[in-house]
Order: sequence, then C-alpha cells, then structure tokens
Amino acid sequence: MKITALLIFICMLTMQINAQTNIIDINDIEAFINNNGTISFEDEESHFEVPKGSGDHTIFAGQVWMGGIDDGGQLHVAAQTYRQSGDDFWAGPIADDYTASVYADTYERVWIIDKASIEDHKLNWDEGGYIVPDAIIDWPGNGNTTNGEAEFLAPFYDYNVNEIYDPENGDYPIIRGDEALFFIMNDDANEHTESEGEKLGVEIHGMAYAFDTPSADTALFQTLFLHYEIINRSANNYNDFYTGTWFDFDIGCWTDDWVGCDSSLNLFYAYNGDVNDEPCPGGYDSYPPAQGAVWLNENLSSFIYYNNDYTVIGNPENADDYYNYLKATWKDDLHVTYGGDGYGGVDETNFMFPSDPLDEDGWSELTETNAPADRRGVGATGPFLLQPGQSLCYDIALPFAFRDGTGHLEMISVLRQRTQDVIDFYSTNFSVCKIENETNPDFDTTLSVEQEVLIGVEVFPNPAKNNITIDLGNSFLMRDAKIEILNTVGEILISKENIAGNSITINDLLLPQGLYFYNLKEANSIIASGSFTVQ
Repeated sequence: MKITALLIFICMLTMQINAQTNIIDINDIEAFINNNGTISFEDEESHFEVPKGSGDHTIFAGQVWMGGIDDGGQLHVAAQTYRQSGDDFWAGPIADDYTASVYADTYERVWIIDKASIEDHKLNWDEGGYIVPDAIIDWPGNGNTTNGEAEFLAPFYDYNVNEIYDPENGDYPIIRGDEALFFIMNDDANEHTESEGEKLGVEIHGMAYAFDTPSADTALFQTLFLHYEIINRSANNYNDFYTGTWFDFDIGCWTDDWVGCDSSLNLFYAYNGDVNDEPCPGGYDSYPPAQGAVWLNENLSSFIYYNNDYTVIGNPENADDYYNYLKATWKDDLHVTYGGDGYGGVDETNFMFPSDPLDEDGWSELTETNAPADRRGVGATGPFLLQPGQSLCYDIALPFAFRDGTGHLEMISVLRQRTQDVIDFYSTNFSVCKIENETNPDFDTTLSVEQEVLIGVEVFPNPAKNNITIDLGNSFLMRDAKIEILNTVGEILISKENIAGNSITINDLLLPQGLYFYNLKEANSIIASGSFTVQ
C-alpha cells in the first residue's frame, strides 16, 4: 500500500509540474498559455487567475485571428476559439516536415524564463563550475534550416557573433519583463478545421510577459503583456490584411457580463453587468473588477461583440464570418451600426458600446438595458498589405482594475486610468515593437594567425552517417582542447575533451538526420566552428 501511495503521489506531482510548464506566474497573475497560442483556456476551464490565489478568473479564452486576400482574390483566414470544433494553429515554425518526431519534441512546448536567471548567466557563464540552466539551454534561438525552418527563431544575444545560439559561450535569451513565456506557432501544418479558411502560411512568434511590481505601481501591477510577430512565410501578397485578438471574457461568473470599448485609448474591455457577481466557482462577489485589452503600438480599428447563438450576429461559422468580424461587419455583410445591438441601424460605426456606462447620452450596454450574459468579441487592427517575407509586429496589454468599495460601473474609469498608465509606460520604455537579436559590440572577430590557418578545416564525410573526421591540415590542437557537436537549438549533444593533434574523428555519431554544428575550443575559446549534415 505504501508503494502504491508513493507512486500515486509521484504521478500527481509530475502532473502538477507538467501543468505548470505553460503558466506564467508573476505579478499577482497566474495565466495559462498553450503552445499554439491559446490564452487561458485548457481542458474546458479558465486559467487566467487574478488576483493570484483567489480562485477568480477574468478571461475564459483568447486567441489571435487574422485574414487577408491574395492577388487572385482568394480569402485566407486563420482564427480559433475553443478548439472544440477544430484547429487553425499548431505549435512550431513553418517547416517542410511537420510529422518528424524531432520536430514535435522540439516545438510542442513553450519556453519560460525569468530575468534573474539570465542576469546570473551573463555574469557567470565563463566561471568554473557554473551549470547553464535548462531554461537557457533549451531556448529555440535557431531553426533547423534543413527542414525548411527559419535560421533565427527566438531572440537572443549573440556573444561571440557566430549567428548560432550557443549559451555555453555566452549567448542568452532576450526577453521583456521579469518573467516571460515564449511560443512559436503556425497556420500551415494542417488544414484549417475551425475557420475552414485557406492557409495563410504565417509563422507567429509570441511572448507573454509581466513585471514583478508592487501593488502601488498602477501601470504594471496585475498587468500581463502579449507580444506577437506575424511573419508571412508564403509567396502571397495579402491585401486588406487584418489581425485581431479574440477574447471570451468571464468576469468571475460568466452569466452576467457586459462589454465596451474606448477607441481613444485603443481599449476594449469587459465588466460585470450587475452589482454583485453572484456566488459561483470563480466569482468576485460584491465588488467585481473590469478586465481590459489595449493595443499599444497599433490603432484599434474595430471592436465587435457577438452573441452565443447562430443568428447573423452570432457565432462565426466559416472563413467569411471570421474575416467579417475583423472588419466590424456582421455575417450577412452588413456593417455594425450605432445604437441598439449594433445591427440594422442607420449610422455605421467600427466600435460597439464606445461610451462610459455612466454616460446617459452614450451608447453602452447599460443605456440599451441589455440583459447581462456571456460575452465574447474581437478587437482588430488593419487593413495592411502583408508581403512575402514581411512581418507585422504588435503589442497588447491586459490591464486589470479592481478596487474594494468601487461599484461595477465606476470600475470602468479606474480601468481607463490604469490603461493610460500602461500606455505611458510602454511608450517610455519601448521605442519599437519588434524584439531583435543583438550582437556583442565588444567581441573581436579579427582572427589571429593560428585561427586563420584553421579556416582551411576539412570535414568529411559530409553528409556523415556513422562517423565524422575534422582535419586541421597543418594546424595542431593542444591537450586542453575539446570539440563540441551541437544541434540547431544550441544543445551540446557530443563533447570530447583533452583532444590533441591535427585530426579528430568521432565514431558512433548516432545522430538523427539533420543539420549540426561543431566548435573547436582551446582554453574555453572557440578557435574554429562549422556545420555538417547527417543523412
């Protein structure tokens, strides 16, 4: 019985550890991010808990939507909601072969790293006895180009300016915030079974991050940031390209919510539709908060919400519907109009419920006396021209507003102020959206005489099978030299020390087909490096 109980405990502990690998857990927020970019939603439950430990959640699910029209007039759409009826996004970069086990092993995951670990690595990577943390070793800096993957994926600092992510030689991940979660996804790996749209052939690099801030910091406390880079890996021009973020907001209990927006702040949000968030699992009770989503580097071009039904203002059912909602257009191609439920009016508008609910002359769910209910909607930006090889970068923040004693309607003014503080922080600290690779400006790339000789290194056979030889010609390695064989993400697969002479042979490679790199080192400095393939 004791052994059985121990095994059960170990299994439960393993499940808990695995469950935590997709969670960013900082700044009084606990948020789940899937490896295909889905926010919060997993196993039909919400995982966007704020305040952390309260058991209360504000977002049931979130995901990226996008669509554009190629030069031949064909609509291409990638959009996803709950993954109950299909998928439009998959983990990993655009590649030639998505079925190889090495591809799944490498990319069906997320990468979580904190700033403290990176700073420690920067100080100690070349110190004796230092062990590089797995979170830094596993960072996907380079793609497998032999599988059609991009050469550069996750952003990194290239200490030795060799364009290879090799953290044992001083490289490290580049992130924002004090803790970050990085993911890579694409819409190309399979047919789109949710939107039923044609593939775009896009690769998306995403980063969720937050700062470890005290409660007095109104800009950053309880705020999660989302960074996206959409890269067009196809041969198509996409005209009238729109992208948006879709959210199913649940302010605690999901049955009593309202939504709105403030286009002047590029903000859309959800709040409780009545005074009390009725008791339920994850309810906020007497003082429910407001949850926002604000575009930081692009203007919000539209906000639309739709009903949880299959009317013309209900759930999207095909690619045209998803694309229409990105343009503030209903399923029957009629534009959103001002007033009522946004359908069938006279004056067209791109923004639903843009007024403060306390403005009696404005248009809000309160002035329309809507019955509070389940709410979902999408805030979008566009149109753009997205050309082959071009990328579109955007940053979003998810500010949270909660204050004891403040009513559910007054909470919107609190959220607006917090949103303005977030905008001010972002504009002060980030001059550009894209997170670029960086190189070490102080690294001397001028080769010594000895190194110049090593440029003539011969590697054979190449492609290799069971063994490989690296011949240095007239050069000679001292006894403290070593050789390392690395994969495309910088992991050291083979390491041999105390090698000497002018020819090194490695037998029994036992490596799967693909691209590999070698480093020859003396006194922990790379004196020659190169690549070879295994077939």
